[in-house]
Amino acid sequence: MDADERRALAARVLARSRAGATEAIVVSERRALTRFTHEFIHQNVDVEDVSIRIRAIVDGRTGVASTNATGERALDDALERALAIAALAPRAAEPPVLAPHAAVSPQ
Repeated sequence: MDADERRALAARVLARSRAGATEAIVVSERRALTRFTHEFIHQNVDVEDVSIRIRAIVDGRTGVASTNATGERALDDALERALAIAALAPRAAEPPVLAPHAAVSPQ
């Protein structure tokens, strides 16, 4: 998943949110490993994973949820979990503040 796809995924989460403030962090990674024994490939693993972390702030209360599924229903479920956790969380003495939107350089 490239930087534009990660940004698009985060934008999908933010567009759905009903919270006063929402943060979406999308991380993707790819790992590969090949093990050899007696000059033959014994094990070959290639894994690509995406992780979405959602922080919702509602009336000074914070809820966090995450998922590694990128479907519409999975994103809705994770966002609803973050909102439900925020509803049950104690109100912070000082309201939490999220960083403003910033340009991110691709890596």
